[in-house]
Amino acid sequence: MEKKKYPEEGDVVLCTVKNISYHSVFVTLDEYPGLEGMIHISEIAPGRIRNIRDYVKEGKKVVCKVLRANPERGQFELSYRRVSVAMRKNKNEETRMEQKAQKILEAFAEMTKKSVQEVNIEIGQKIKDAYGSLYVGFQTIVYEGEKAVNNLKLGENAKEFVKLVLERVKPKDVEVEGTIELQNSTESGLEKIKKAFEEGKKFAEERKYNISFAYVSAPRYRLVVKAEDYKTANDIIQEVAEAIIEFNKKNKGEGLFAIKEKKS
Repeated sequence: MEKKKYPEEGDVVLCTVKNISYHSVFVTLDEYPGLEGMIHISEIAPGRIRNIRDYVKEGKKVVCKVLRANPERGQFELSYRRVSVAMRKNKNEETRMEQKAQKILEAFAEMTKKSVQEVNIEIGQKIKDAYGSLYVGFQTIVYEGEKAVNNLKLGENAKEFVKLVLERVKPKDVEVEGTIELQNSTESGLEKIKKAFEEGKKFAEERKYNISFAYVSAPRYRLVVKAEDYKTANDIIQEVAEAIIEFNKKNKGEGLFAIKEKKS
């Protein structure tokens, strides 16, 4: 995914508050150098606002949603209040990972005795142009190795750079979700079902699996596993589900398990 030159309607963007007027807040778009946006007072927070500075201040970083974009005129109308907690958290995490990726570029500059500016031009900008961000590019390198940058012409130190990325960047965990249904019609069947899940948690903890359990609605429960790849995650969730169902069967119960289809 190539890096866009302008944000589009619906994008979530990181901004820095530049100036505050009576009815509007003007910000710079951090991911798009040279571009600015405007947040009308009605898009700061719901309800009547007595003082905009109760919500934002000059120099503060804010996460906003693009409401309207007119690149030809350089006009971008933004909203601060329409960004959910989850959206803000995801954007901040994305920013943190991008900063971490930049630190790797700086380390490579030191290794090769080049300036950070040189490395940003020779390598960093090419990766951003190809993948949209350093972090996405680095994750692609983790999964594909040198193949990910073969066509980017990163120069004579390309192999050393790929090696450094592989040393510094861990694969992003994938997530697999499944639903398990347990039934036990015996006396104290509910207690036996609870015990089956306790045994499942114990089983997972002993093997240090990253798995969470959640009640959906009787008799359905949700399992979510995080692992370094889908095969491992699928194997783990199947193993834990089978252990839970088997324990319930030993107590004259039964169970079914199904993995949620992964969205393409």
